[in-house]
Amino acid sequence: MRAVSRRAPAVALWGLLASLCIAFFAVTVNGSPAPAPIGRLEADLRAGAVETLVVSGVWPAYGDLVWSTGPTSWWRVFGEPEPEVWRPETSGLDDARLDAVRAGYFGPLVAAAEAGGRPFRVADEAAGRPGPDSNGRLAQELGARGSLPGEAAQGAAGGAVRPVEVVERAPGGSWATAELWRLWPPLAPFGTAAAGVTLMLMLFAPGGPPHATRWAWLWLFLSGYGMPLYVAALLARLPRSARPLDGRQGFVLAFLAVVPTLLL
Repeated sequence: MRAVSRRAPAVALWGLLASLCIAFFAVTVNGSPAPAPIGRLEADLRAGAVETLVVSGVWPAYGDLVWSTGPTSWWRVFGEPEPEVWRPETSGLDDARLDAVRAGYFGPLVAAAEAGGRPFRVADEAAGRPGPDSNGRLAQELGARGSLPGEAAQGAAGGAVRPVEVVERAPGGSWATAELWRLWPPLAPFGTAAAGVTLMLMLFAPGGPPHATRWAWLWLFLSGYGMPLYVAALLARLPRSARPLDGRQGFVLAFLAVVPTLLL
């Protein structure tokens, strides 16, 4: 019994590290979808290769239209401001004009999806999907053009059809964090909880964090690499450094860690 109780903290830390690594992988590999022309999206839809389509609420005025052809393969079309979607008198978006421009894009996309045998399925709150089209606008836009909103896409062929999931996200949202929920929904809560537990350990664990000050670890956490590294440091049980990294050194290391990501 004592042996089990001694191993419990290590087992918990290994579980924490595994959750953080999965979350880090999900966020990193899809943090920046590759740019592609909209013709690529139509071709992928006709080939039946698209799994998920994510529409920004203000695309194509700005924002992006993102789709996946696999769990770690994402592509993006950036919105380009078009004069006809703005009100000349206020320089604000005109919803009616924006809807008309979007319709011009959605029509060919719906036709391509149906040609590929995988019609659109608009994710909604009734289906239990996160971040869906809560006001039904996207469902109306796509549904009016032959897509199958909600559960209808699966029921139309007795579950034989594998529809393209369509979700709408608010402009300015964190794409990378959202991917943790879209790629591995069953594991996403564990990754989120693991991040919270690791932060609490770093801030409040007795004796302070190993090898660096709390400010240094906080900068490393913000880089994305720090949380798995922190838990690994706890598991390693190396002697504490006589001169731990300070906040300035932690900032420099965090900056150097994200430079390769910014350059890719």
